[in-house]
Amino acid sequence: MRKFYTAFYNEFENIVTTTILLGPTEKANEITIQEKINEKYFNDKLKYFCVQVLSWSLIEEYNIY
Repeated sequence: MRKFYTAFYNEFENIVTTTILLGPTEKANEITIQEKINEKYFNDKLKYFCVQVLSWSLIEEYNIY
């Protein structure tokens, strides 16, 4: 799994930062990251859905676990 630090606009037009995990075959692009953010917040029962991805890290952190 790869960890990316991301920033995005939520439904209230606030800038929110979070981390997401991508699998080895998932591409780090805007569509994939937006889907992962929405999936993460939907599962946590929060309302901060991603309206627009602003940025994601270029440095990947690999989990050793």
